[in-house]
Amino acid sequence: MARFDVYANPGSHATTTPYLLDVQSDPLDGLDTRMVIPLRFSSREMVS
Repeated sequence: MARFDVYANPGSHATTTPYLLDVQSDPLDGLDTRMVIPLRFSSREMVS
């Protein structure tokens, strides 16, 4: 099981939220979904 892995955000908000942190744990493993934390820039300036 992936846990604390970081993935590039393939979604439409990738410019403001470029990465997703996977925080799935064993009790949530039976769900047909993943629990992720969006990783955003700390300021409004974007890295290009």
